[in-house]
Parts: sequence; structure tokens; C-alpha cells
Amino acid sequence: MSIFFSKKRQSIDTPWSAPRIIVDRASATRELNRYIRKVGNPILFSGPGKQLWMIYVTITVGGWSGSSLNVKASRDSGLTWDDSRRLTLSPFFNISELVKGRPLPLNMTGINKDRYHFAVPIYHEFLGYFPEILWIAFSPKNQNIIYKKSRMAGGTSFIQPSIAPLNTHSATAFYRCRSKARHIAMALTDDGGQSWSSPRFLDLPNPDSAVDALPLSKGRILLAFNDSRNNRETLKLAVSEDRGLNWVRIHTLENLPGQEYSYPYMIRGQNGLIHLVYTWKRNRIKHVVFNEAFVDRKLKRATQK
Repeated sequence: MSIFFSKKRQSIDTPWSAPRIIVDRASATRELNRYIRKVGNPILFSGPGKQLWMIYVTITVGGWSGSSLNVKASRDSGLTWDDSRRLTLSPFFNISELVKGRPLPLNMTGINKDRYHFAVPIYHEFLGYFPEILWIAFSPKNQNIIYKKSRMAGGTSFIQPSIAPLNTHSATAFYRCRSKARHIAMALTDDGGQSWSSPRFLDLPNPDSAVDALPLSKGRILLAFNDSRNNRETLKLAVSEDRGLNWVRIHTLENLPGQEYSYPYMIRGQNGLIHLVYTWKRNRIKHVVFNEAFVDRKLKRATQK
């Protein structure tokens, strides 16, 4: 298994560059100085100028519960990459940490204000399921990294948090549900993610699959999710206007029995366009681009029915 890197200019019509490997089992084993059986689940995010960072998972033994998180950095838009660095996040063998959600840039003051700060949604799944946040700061001058993690919720039900910030202090998190409830759960923070409300289930089904949330203008939230308790055959978009408590389904992206459409992931470009990628029929990655005007039209049409 390998992690590939490809680039595309902002124009919608330009093609993606030929994918090239930036880390695989052999390179991760060499860079981390430990045996690596599998790599996967990369999260790519950018900083000022040509700064890029990637957090990815390595597994030495066992399955996902035996995973660790690692960081690679590039200062030339992905042309070259520093060696991988393993993050020590748990005193218990430093395993069972995984990443899925979109990193959130932070504006910091104080002694470390010159660093690039991010809040990265992660999760732990050993002897339970725990949504967490990785607080990580990168130096603009060298490879020095400062990081810690905090737990969002405990128990045996929730993983893969997706966080939609609404302002500098308030945000809503949405959780994949692993319990028999089979519904998306949510939690709120009003202190910048230092504490979270107890998870509550929404009136939206979840077949034990990932969801992704993106903040829109006027305090609204866009959600991509599998609209089923039993399978991943249907992928839809929904909008909330009250921090995620109530939802209007606005658009069906995919709906084909016997197929899988899963793991949605959204970002917003500097030009305002929303980019959504997801697993398409379990053998390709589909890339969809739209703007907020599209969301507005779909929402208006859905609420007029």
C-alpha cells in the first residue's frame, strides 16, 4: 500500500498531474526506523506560501487498532518532502490513534504565536471509541513540532469527528456512530474546543460510516452523509441553520443499490468553491465542485416542497 500525491491548478478544466508516491511501506520503515506493515488514511493541509503537511497512519502489527500517527512536511508545494516523524500521543504503546477529519487553522497569541497552529480531528479505538483533537503547531523555520491531544467524548459509540467552526469560540462536531443506534451524533463547544457537550443523536441515519461537515455563510452548516442505517448506497447533502440541530436534505449525490459511496471530505478553496471528494463504487475517487449559490438554490427548492 502507498500514499500518492497529485496536483491540479485552480481551473476546473485542467487535469490532475500524474500521481507519484510520497510514502509507502518501505520508505516509512526507513524514515521511522521501525517495521511498517501498512500505511494509509492521509490528511493533507496547507499553510502560508508553499507549506504543506500530511498526517498519515502506519500499522506495525494487527489492524487499525494498532495504528500510529505520523507527520510529513513539504516547503515547496509537494515537490520534496521531509522524512516522516511519529507522533507520541498515548503512553499505552502509542497505538490506536487514527485521523479522518479536516484540520482547522488556528490564530494564536503568546509565546508560540509565530508557529502555524492547527486543530486536527482524530480518534482512538482501543478498549472503546473516543473522538479527540490533535493540537499541533509547526515551526516556520525548522522541523520542530509541538503537539498534544484532548478527548472530546468517551464511551463505545463515536469515532471520526468532523468539526464545523462557526466563529472563533463556537463549533459543532459530528460523529460517526458505531453503536446499534445507527444515527449521526453531534456535540457543541463554546470555548474553542477545550470542552464539548455530551453527544446527542440527530434525526439523521448513519450506517457506521464517515460524515463530513463544512461551515457556510450565515452560520449554516453543510453535511455530506450516507442517508441510511444499513448501507452506503446513498450519499446526500443536507443543510442546517441552527448549529446542526435540524436538517434539510437538499441534494442526492449518489443512489445506486449494491454500490458503495462513502468517506466524503470537503474543503473550501480560496475562490469560494466547495470541493467534495468521496469513494466512488469502492474503486475510484470522485471529485465534485460547486459553489454556495448551488447550495442556496437546492435549499430553497427543498424548503418550498
